[in-house]
Amino acid sequence: DHARIDLGVDFLGRRLKAPLLISSMTGGPARAEAINARLAEAAQHLGIALAVGSQRAALEGEGAGLDMALRLKAPDTPILANIGAAQLTRGFGRDEACRAMDMIGADALVVHLNPLQEACQPEGDRDWWGVGAALQALIRGLDAPVIVKETGAGISAVTAQRLIAMGAAGVDVAGAGGANWGLIEGERATDAADKAHAAAFAAWGIPSARAIAEARNALPEALIIG
Repeated sequence: DHARIDLGVDFLGRRLKAPLLISSMTGGPARAEAINARLAEAAQHLGIALAVGSQRAALEGEGAGLDMALRLKAPDTPILANIGAAQLTRGFGRDEACRAMDMIGADALVVHLNPLQEACQPEGDRDWWGVGAALQALIRGLDAPVIVKETGAGISAVTAQRLIAMGAAGVDVAGAGGANWGLIEGERATDAADKAHAAAFAAWGIPSARAIAEARNALPEALIIG
């Protein structure tokens, strides 16, 4: 009976009309504010969730700012703020996470993992020592759900289990098969060696379908996003 089919799902305390999330992709550029405003309107209309891109630049006062206008455009939509895990050992912590959430009236925080991108970026953060402990401290100290996501290389079942054990509200495996940020960094690189370094990782990572299946098998009850 098609009339009885319900694609709705509960997500972080809100009800979605479909199990869909517009994922993080709009950090930094000056036009990000306008793009996010339109995405928020679309998410509200469709009854789905929205995660903004990295707010690092906005928090540091160097990029596009986001404000409560996003929440006004999407009053019923789960909105997720976003910071990078690499910044957790470089001065970012609970205060910055709270500021990121307050900036847009977010329901939860995304902490993104992007070691491949950073390794292929000439100015990237290549020292990830201590990030796991800092992430755990943030999750346990923040009075809001934290979802940990990859950015196109996938999260293994073992890592997903570790993140949920830390107290993460969910894991976004964000596997290989879509945007490859290593290759994107290679395209913007000017040095031939940097371009070659990025090209070596063209097919690297765990494909999304496999990452979802393996994470779900390891974590039958956890929130898994693909």
